[in-house]
This record gives sequence, C-alpha cells and structure tokens, in this order.
Amino acid sequence: MQLFNAGLDQFADWTTETFEWVLLTSGTFDPDLDTVAAVLTGADEVTVTGYARQAAATKVRSVDDTDDQITYTAADPDFGTLDPGEDVTAIALIRVVTDDTDSVPVGWWEISPAVATDAADPLVFPLAGGIVAWTESA
Repeated sequence: MQLFNAGLDQFADWTTETFEWVLLTSGTFDPDLDTVAAVLTGADEVTVTGYARQAAATKVRSVDDTDDQITYTAADPDFGTLDPGEDVTAIALIRVVTDDTDSVPVGWWEISPAVATDAADPLVFPLAGGIVAWTESA
C-alpha cells in the first residue's frame, strides 16, 4: 500500500465520510497528487460494462490504547460481474467530496501481475495489508 500525501489525514473521518474503491488499468503512483482528477490524468480507470466504483462499507475505527495503534477496517469490495477487455493493474481508495476535482486520493495498491476483467470466477485481488477485492467473471 502506498499513501498519497493529501490522503494521510483523511482517515480521521473514516466512519462518517464516503470512501470508494476505484479500479485502474494503467498509471504510476505519485504521492504528490492532491485530487482524484489529477490521479486520473496519469492513470486510466476501468471502463468495461459492469464496472462501477464501490463504496467502502462497514467501516470501523478501532483504538487500541494497549498497543498504541488505531486500526481501520471495511468490508471487502465486490465489483460484481465485469465484461472482458481490460487488465486491472491497481486499485485506489478515495475520499469522495463532490466529484473527482475535489475528491481526495488516499491509497494505492498495485496488482501484479495484472488481472483481466474477465478472469476466472471469482477474481480475487490479494493486496498488501490484508485487503482483498474480488469480482466475478462475465
């Protein structure tokens, strides 16, 4: 997982604000990008039929005073059935404000090797940090 500089303080509102998962087909992580629009200038979002950004659901913020840490969790995203035609190379977590011009990129996970949108059912993206995303084949 890589964090965008602008995203470092977004977790303070983890349980009350809207966060979404975005699948990408290209691009290189740049920590200095401040908006989702800026990220999408250098990266391409999946466009196949069946794709839609997925809201982070069942968000929990757990404070552990004994170990001096805070853990943020959410349900695994389910991207449903995606048509063939693109390779997913990364997944990004964003905080939604109004639209891509003011929404904040938070985190970026590379998927390597890239996974086709029509891969075997179910398509699982194991990501560093214990995050797992999946979809079903077309």
